[in-house]
Amino acid sequence: MKDFANSQQADKSLTFAEILRFYLPLATAAVIMIGSVNVVNSALSKTPNPQAALAAFAIAFSYAEMVSAPCFSGMNMMITLGRDRKYFINTFKFMIKVTAVAMCFIGVLAFTPVGKFVALNIGGASLNLYKDITTVWRFSLILPFVYLIISTSRSVLLTEQKTIYVTIARGLRLVVMLTLAAFLPLLKGLSGAAIGVLIMLAGMGTEGLVALVPAAILFKKWHTEPNDVPEKNYPATQAAVLKFITPLMVTSLMWGISRPLLYAGLARLNLGELSIATYKVANNFTWLFMVLVQDNVKHITVAFLRNNPNHKKHIIKFSAIASLAVTALILVSVFTPIGEYLLTNVIGVDKSMAVACTAPILVFAFYPILLTLEEHYQARLLLKGETKPIGFAKVLNIVAIGITVFTIAAIYPNMGAVTGSIALSVGMLVEALIVRHYAVKFRA
Repeated sequence: MKDFANSQQADKSLTFAEILRFYLPLATAAVIMIGSVNVVNSALSKTPNPQAALAAFAIAFSYAEMVSAPCFSGMNMMITLGRDRKYFINTFKFMIKVTAVAMCFIGVLAFTPVGKFVALNIGGASLNLYKDITTVWRFSLILPFVYLIISTSRSVLLTEQKTIYVTIARGLRLVVMLTLAAFLPLLKGLSGAAIGVLIMLAGMGTEGLVALVPAAILFKKWHTEPNDVPEKNYPATQAAVLKFITPLMVTSLMWGISRPLLYAGLARLNLGELSIATYKVANNFTWLFMVLVQDNVKHITVAFLRNNPNHKKHIIKFSAIASLAVTALILVSVFTPIGEYLLTNVIGVDKSMAVACTAPILVFAFYPILLTLEEHYQARLLLKGETKPIGFAKVLNIVAIGITVFTIAAIYPNMGAVTGSIALSVGMLVEALIVRHYAVKFRA
């Protein structure tokens, strides 16, 4: 009875204000991040052939991100388990190996005939885009290393709940990208796709280096050895890290595959390049709102349930409010002039493109609810040490996306960019239901 009373008191100790203090800097940083992506779109819209530039950059960078995605897996592991130097360094050594492999894969795409096969036969790109795609891949050789720096720094900041530094790093990233976007399109000799990747890499590199400073200071204060080992197996060896993190790497890789898979399906529609460009703009626009919950729900769940499972109801309530608010914001943008204003004045597309984006944006309006459900239960599985169901769910997500996008492209080739938003939503629905099933099964 005494234990029950103590647990009830602990449950009440978590306030809405405490969650907000952790969440708001992350939400601000997320908005800055997606805003930085739209800086690239705006810069490319000023090039002589904006549709080709957007399509080439979208296809090439999506493959580079797919290959680099596993370099973020270490962050999920770090924020879930310990906070000591031995654990951190052991995980970091493993992630260095992952980064090296990712750089090799991008090198193969950039400098061998494999890249041409992937771009034309799998990515669905036209031959006239191939030169620009290769340029993007060559610049992207450093992308896995940049990912490693960002994820390593952020893992320390999230573990210490110093989320304000994440916001500061993202803010400086945006400043750098805006500066480059102002003058790079004026330079002769740079293709549109090259401008896009240079702006993106410079911004991401700035974010990683800025976040590294406070992360290093905080890391020095950590214990050398674990003083509070979790009940689950402590990954003190490279083999243990591999066992725990492999499903998370699969998750990152699968999510990276979703973009080129979607673009490959959209490329098979009538007016494929226009469909890809429209989908990318619509996706980036809606992510201006969706980033308010993306990853943040998972971080909140881990941060507050890690030490006290009795906070579960508070986290669920906060996450539900956040997801419904985001859905409402997207719907308002669709049915009012706000959406067209943001598309034409913030993202920088013309009115015809803004009108074409309406249908995919409307479908995306309900995606935040699915995303929140998936992230909450994924976080609970992470805390339980059950990573295999997470990887399994992501694989089925990608399968569902592939089946949906290629089926629609074959049956309704004139459906356009909305095909992509439908496919992405179907995939997330499948994944959310699966992770919830396993979370209930393992009593996470």
